[in-house]
Amino acid sequence: MVNIGKSLISVIIPAHNEEKYIQKTVESILTQTYPQVEIIIVPNGCTDNTHKKVQSIITKSPPKTRILSITQKEAHVSLARNKGADVAKGEILVFLDADTTLEKNALFTIANTFSQEHSSATLKVAPDTFQVSYALYCKIKNSINKTHLYKGISGVFICHKKQFSKVGGFDNTLTLKEHNDLRKRLDGFGKYIYINALATTSMRRHVKRGLIKHTAFWLTTMWKKQDT
Repeated sequence: MVNIGKSLISVIIPAHNEEKYIQKTVESILTQTYPQVEIIIVPNGCTDNTHKKVQSIITKSPPKTRILSITQKEAHVSLARNKGADVAKGEILVFLDADTTLEKNALFTIANTFSQEHSSATLKVAPDTFQVSYALYCKIKNSINKTHLYKGISGVFICHKKQFSKVGGFDNTLTLKEHNDLRKRLDGFGKYIYINALATTSMRRHVKRGLIKHTAFWLTTMWKKQDT
C-alpha cells in the first residue's frame, strides 16, 4: 500500500460530451477524505459544453487543489486515458468514468488496500437510479468481480503508475474491452483485487441499449475474453 496521507493518488477522468455529469463526478473527488489527490480531466472530441464546464470547475476549485485539464480533439477514450496518465504524478492511477462518482472514503480505502502485491483493481458498483433490474445487474456484476469469476471493471480501473508505464498503458487500437486487455498485461506484476468501496455509476447506457441486450452482450463478451 502507499504511504497513507502522503503518497499522491492521480484520478484520471476522460470526458466525451459529459457536461451533464462531469461536475458531480469531480465534486465526489474534491470531497474525498484522502488528502493527497490530483484530478486530471481529459475532454476529448467534445461537441457540447464539457470543456467550458471543466474550466469553470477548475476556476472554482479550492486553493492548492491540483486539478488539470488536457483537451484532446479526437474522441478516443483510451488515448485520453493515456494522455492523462502521461502527466500524472501519483503512485496509484485511478481511471474514473466521467459519469461515475465515488463515496467519500473511496480513495482512502484504495490507498489502504491496494498494495504492491496487486496489479489492478476495481470497486463495488451501484446504479445512480434505483430500479430493481439495475440493482440486480450491479449485484451480479459485483459478485462476479469479487469472486474473480471474471476480473471486470465497473467504471473504475486502478493500477500502479510504474507498472502502467512498463506495459505501455491502454492499447489505442482497441475500442472494446480495452480495460480487460490492460488488466491481462498487468497480471504479471501481481493480483487483481475487488475493493469494497462504492462507485455509483449512470445507467444511461443500459437504458439506451436495453438492459437485457446489454447484459447478454456483456456476459457473452465476458466468457470470450476471460483467461482460461
